Amino acid sequence: MSIGDDACMTCKKMTLKVSDCSLTMTTADGKVRVRAAELKAWADCVQTDRKDRLILKGDVILHYKKDGHHADVSGEYIDLAWPPAR
Repeated sequence: MSIGDDACMTCKKMTLKVSDCSLTMTTADGKVRVRAAELKAWADCVQTDRKDRLILKGDVILHYKKDGHHADVSGEYIDLAWPPAR
């Protein structure tokens, strides 16, 4: 996980607060797994601006489901406004 340009850390499990939403992050098979009530994602690297952005980098797979709507997205770089507009 990277915060800004210089800080980087690795751990087995952590909970990160982005805006007013808590995200749980774990590692498995060299990937970061991100989970929240509406979100499941995997990426090589996760960054945040600690305000309202979640950036997933490297072989990203993202599943989002809320209120009967869903999205499945994959790519090398996904920049999310988090939490999504309500």
